[in-house]
Amino acid sequence: MGINAIYQEFIRTCTTAKGRKGNAEMISPSFFDILFRKMEFIETTWYCGERYGTKKRDIDNALNKGKNPVIVMDISGCLSVYNAYPGQCEIIYTDRDKRDCILSIIQKPALRREQVADRIVSFEFEEKNKVLADHIVSVGNGSLEKEVNDVISYLKL
Repeated sequence: MGINAIYQEFIRTCTTAKGRKGNAEMISPSFFDILFRKMEFIETTWYCGERYGTKKRDIDNALNKGKNPVIVMDISGCLSVYNAYPGQCEIIYTDRDKRDCILSIIQKPALRREQVADRIVSFEFEEKNKVLADHIVSVGNGSLEKEVNDVISYLKL
């Protein structure tokens, strides 16, 4: 996948987390377990008591159509995909203002205090791993959709 790629396809991850807007396919924990046992996922993670995973076939389908998959995930997931598709992946870290990130976490009314703490701790971990990225894109405070569009705009440069 070249950095000047024009043809992208946004890949939705699967999650058991309720209330995700647009960026993930919500599935039941039992269905997640079935997909996991059938080895349908290229990567999985547990975060704040919920499961997340990316289906290998979604990535393969995009590549077979001549499109470059764009996937939002943590560094562990990035490295799993990076290793599964050698020479076909680039890790792009979206660098946001730390204060804005923490404010966006603590302003979510549906989160329990433990979830807020978990997200802040994991943010610190992710920030330390940005050195593993092939590219770092500074993005302003905004929605996930805006961040993805900022990255896609960067790719088209």
